[in-house]
Amino acid sequence: MNRRGSPRGTIVFDARISSHATIACRAGTESICSPSSLGVHAGVYAYATWAGVPRLVFVDLHGSGVLDYSSGPPGESKWNWPVRDSFQYPGAEVLFFVAGSSMATYCGIDVARLPLTGTRVRYAIDFGKVLACADARGLAGDPMPAGDIALDGVHWYIEGSGTQGSLGLEVSAVETALFVDGFD
Repeated sequence: MNRRGSPRGTIVFDARISSHATIACRAGTESICSPSSLGVHAGVYAYATWAGVPRLVFVDLHGSGVLDYSSGPPGESKWNWPVRDSFQYPGAEVLFFVAGSSMATYCGIDVARLPLTGTRVRYAIDFGKVLACADARGLAGDPMPAGDIALDGVHWYIEGSGTQGSLGLEVSAVETALFVDGFD
């Protein structure tokens, strides 16, 4: 993929919230759960590496409570993963984006928020253009290379904060253009 955009860096998929139970604090868990810390979010992230540094590029598709970042700008942080036998070792630079008005405003990229209603949304996210936005905003520790870089992996996530409740994320019809050296 590259900053100009490319089918090779575009991940296409359908997603919908298949189930939801309000995130809350179960009775008896007040010592570890507070109503002011409740929330859940879900989305997609990709791995890309340049200048020897792995990058996790998150696109948050849905959020609620303290994990609703829809009004915030793109961001950057460092993530430490000390488990040597993991493909995520030693961690990564995290580049974070929020679908909806945030990505449209800060990056000029139209990616819809995933509604809680169970409506299926078809996504086509060009991670090359997302990374170009991070580069233009000075978020990455090293400038994105001018040429092609590999998209090393794509994953979906759900993360919550609370002791009761749930969110189900259904992902289907995943597509991308594959590149095999010499057969393009």
